[in-house]
Amino acid sequence: MKFDLEKKDELNAVLHLHIEKEDYSERVEKAIRDLRKSMNMPGFRKGHVPVGLIRKQYGQSILIDEINKILQDGVNGYIQEQQLTLLGQPLPIEDQSIDWEAESFDFSFELGIAPSVKLTIDPQVDKLPYKKVNITEELVNEEVDALQRRHGQIDQVEEVGPADYVRGQYVEEGVDHGHSHSTGFRLDDADFSQLRELFIGAHKEETRVIDVEAHFASLDDAARALGIESSHLQEHGKRFVFTIEGIVRVTPAAVDADLFEKVFPAVTEEAEFREKVKAQIATSFESDSQRMFENSMVDYLLDKLDIQLPEQFLKKWMTTAAEEPISVEQAEEEFPAMAKGIRWQLIENAVSQQEGLKIERTDMEEEARLMVREQMAAYGQSMIDDQLIESLSQHYLNDTNHVQKLYERARQRKVLAILAEKFGKNEELVDAKDFYTQQ
Repeated sequence: MKFDLEKKDELNAVLHLHIEKEDYSERVEKAIRDLRKSMNMPGFRKGHVPVGLIRKQYGQSILIDEINKILQDGVNGYIQEQQLTLLGQPLPIEDQSIDWEAESFDFSFELGIAPSVKLTIDPQVDKLPYKKVNITEELVNEEVDALQRRHGQIDQVEEVGPADYVRGQYVEEGVDHGHSHSTGFRLDDADFSQLRELFIGAHKEETRVIDVEAHFASLDDAARALGIESSHLQEHGKRFVFTIEGIVRVTPAAVDADLFEKVFPAVTEEAEFREKVKAQIATSFESDSQRMFENSMVDYLLDKLDIQLPEQFLKKWMTTAAEEPISVEQAEEEFPAMAKGIRWQLIENAVSQQEGLKIERTDMEEEARLMVREQMAAYGQSMIDDQLIESLSQHYLNDTNHVQKLYERARQRKVLAILAEKFGKNEELVDAKDFYTQQ
């Protein structure tokens, strides 16, 4: 078997293969003999069908099967031997006319070559904003209030007060047999002041008409109170009949030793308690600060490096050879997002090679634990027993469908950590209300 690599440019090539009879004849004969051993044909005993008859009836299909196996092994072997880094998979040149009666065959495959990526970062030049929240006394007070409510006394009451939680069902006014929605809201929410005036003094089983335009400053506030998407709310009327099913009153816990013990067991003084709360707030914002900084790094590097890709090849690969082939129109639409992912993957590879990055079993174990915590948090379960976390994480580690994902997550986390150390940071102190809006 002979190979010839024809470079079209830095990103595209065509691999030509020439297969002679000596490359496949022995494999074809062995396949025919193996088929003869198991073949049942009327008029012949099992395993005694004449070879010539088998060759006449099945010879060409066997030849095609064996040639395809030779092609797959040959192309993969050549790529590994030549250390070619490809994007997508080799694509057979279309409309190759093949005479299966001939003794030699020629095949050609399009290849998408991965570009070389070299990464240099100068912290004096490559600087990005790093936002940090100004932890004010107001923020601390809000968090202390939340902790007081979380550990306060909960009672079911009959009459709505100004800070109660009201739950119930609502339907669109004037619509017979309209769809019923369940929801609940706290009346001490600053955005629900008009709603509070509407419900104060109401009792269980009573109804109130909620008017979106009259009782809320924005459609988003109304959607949050009603527990539906803003876009869904736009499609319906603006008045809803709400039937009260339950009224929950929380009497906040006092800021004393009992609260300290529940939140920070070693704390005994209010001043220290507030300092702990302040540090906890800072930590929660810090993880988001780091996330936003990492997102900025990704966008910055993608823009700075301007990595070129074999676009036409990749679009063709998406429509013909991807795991789930799509239409030409879909490929055009989806290509920008896919290209961004490929470019970032190439950057990850470059960082990994330059830094000699290794992913150990312990990295994947920690990633599995993080995955369990994320999934539990999505269901509102933030306090999870360590033994349960270990049990579930081991399940992921033993599941081949998750192992590769864990590896990729662990590698990306390490790559981002390495890059974050290399980038310069322009720290910006911002108010909490501006932290997420000024990204």
